[in-house]
Amino acid sequence: MLKKITLVLLVFTFNFVAHAGEIYIPIGKARVKKSVLAFPQTKYLSAGLDSGNSKGAVRDIRETLLRDLNFMNLFTIQSESAFIEKPDTGISLDKFRISDWTTIGTEFLLKSGVSISEGNLAFEIRLYDVLGAKQILGKRYVATLSEGALLAHTSANDIIEALTGHPGLFFTKIAMVCNKTRSKEIWISDFDGSNAHQLTSHGTLAFAPAWSRDNKHIAYSLYSKNRKNVKNIDLYEYSFDKRQSKLLSNRVGINSGASYSPDGKTMALTMSFLGNPDLFLLEPSSREVTRLTKSWGVDVDPSFSPDGKTLAFVSTRSNQSMIYTAPLHSLLSNPGSGERKTFAGKYNASPTWSPDGKKIAFAGNVDGHFDIFLLDVQTNAIDRLTQNEGNNEDPYFSPDGSFVVFSSNRSGKKKIYMISIDGSYTSHPISDGLGECEAPKWSWLSTQPM
Repeated sequence: MLKKITLVLLVFTFNFVAHAGEIYIPIGKARVKKSVLAFPQTKYLSAGLDSGNSKGAVRDIRETLLRDLNFMNLFTIQSESAFIEKPDTGISLDKFRISDWTTIGTEFLLKSGVSISEGNLAFEIRLYDVLGAKQILGKRYVATLSEGALLAHTSANDIIEALTGHPGLFFTKIAMVCNKTRSKEIWISDFDGSNAHQLTSHGTLAFAPAWSRDNKHIAYSLYSKNRKNVKNIDLYEYSFDKRQSKLLSNRVGINSGASYSPDGKTMALTMSFLGNPDLFLLEPSSREVTRLTKSWGVDVDPSFSPDGKTLAFVSTRSNQSMIYTAPLHSLLSNPGSGERKTFAGKYNASPTWSPDGKKIAFAGNVDGHFDIFLLDVQTNAIDRLTQNEGNNEDPYFSPDGSFVVFSSNRSGKKKIYMISIDGSYTSHPISDGLGECEAPKWSWLSTQPM
């Protein structure tokens, strides 16, 4: 059953998902093994695809789609040498024998076909639950030859969502601080580190980027000098629509570490214009601030929970830097409130919430160096994600909760890595060529290119 819908840049045709809501592969949980996926060669379903350009476009789509699926670390891709199905079989369930795949241990089967539609490339995918002998997903995409990457990322997103219940990460971005130009500036890249480009050009020290929930802005802090030539830490906001930055706060002292509320109306940050570094709420539109903490210690690194009702932050009110949480309404009525969540290590920093609000990732100094830890918000149980590989800092969850991106000097220089939530997989550095990089922040999920 095929239905037709239309997208900008791509024309989709049909969206058939069987058993909507069924989760085939849970995200964010430890897995005994990866799921076995077979991805046979793409079938040519019509004439007119014998030109070099067409064949090259099909090859690029397939390779990009395969890279995307491999990136998620969910699958073992079966070797084509294991296939016993005849190469001339079709892609719909009535055109092949499912037993040809159960026999070789396939769990999920991805079939694809390509044809020419009104001068454009039509790419069709069919995803099957082999053991259940049923189709999970069927879609047909139409695009120009130049839109192959967009087509591949879109189909990969759809496949991942059909299996996990979460859209894929393939249109997300990562913001980070890199010193390729000798000054620290804000850079952004695609989800896998590709297509990196410099966002700011202040020629000084920009740091602590943070995405707004609509992915239209990045807040960051900047070392600058005021009219009296005195250094200050100011808060800026970059607009992707306007392609420029504007000053949000230059109150005397620290204006740093912003975290956008989910509704985008406020942001929490550290400010010191009253003397002690404390947490405040800032309304970007009016630039008015409301005090959230008031303790003798230093309060930094605020992070909104996914529902916007709770803040995690770092405080030295117990003589050491530890992770605290507090409901936002409690902080507004009692700036001294907060529940201490960590008790180990010499220094804990950079708390960040998982998308489901159940865990907080943070960097902790244990045994003389920093590692990445996961805190269960309900039980306070702590799991360690990294160990014995240099200093690992600045953790931040992927928007689907499957990875944590972080900075590490394990190779001698600070670079950006990512680790699966169960610790079973750590990527190669995704910031090669950008100098030393730190403070990575993943954008929020998007079903369209940013």
